[in-house]
Amino acid sequence: VSCALTTAMSLSSVEGRRAAAVLEETIRKLTFLEAISPDILQHRDELTKFVGDEVSQIIGDQRLLEERYEGLISQRSKLRGVANKFRYKLVQTEIEGVSRKLRNSTKSLCQNLKDNPDISGNLFKIQRERQDLIEIIEQTINEVGTLHACLAHLNFRTA
Repeated sequence: VSCALTTAMSLSSVEGRRAAAVLEETIRKLTFLEAISPDILQHRDELTKFVGDEVSQIIGDQRLLEERYEGLISQRSKLRGVANKFRYKLVQTEIEGVSRKLRNSTKSLCQNLKDNPDISGNLFKIQRERQDLIEIIEQTINEVGTLHACLAHLNFRTA
């Protein structure tokens, strides 16, 4: 209040009204932004489905690669000996290829999860912070108005 009192004392009545008008206009604009912001609940499901489908596809592909890798490892373990040397090398080459695809799939999954954060949570946070800001501005307008009224009353009594 002392900061607001100092500000109110340094503002003339006209300046105080101007400041209040600017703050009220700010509230109107913030309220408008809130009105045109996407409805979180309406879009949350489609955003989740879109991101979820892509992640599910990557995980499904990775699961198939893991199964293939496991099968190749099992097959390679059965190919010991000189007679199976050529077949062993073919399987080893295929294991290396599947291993590389698994690494790329894991990188893709990690990147996808990083690129698609909690969108609905972020939108909700923005809406909550916007509402908090509106409340702070309204409180400031009320304090400035009250202080100007008090100062005007004191000036009237001392005159």
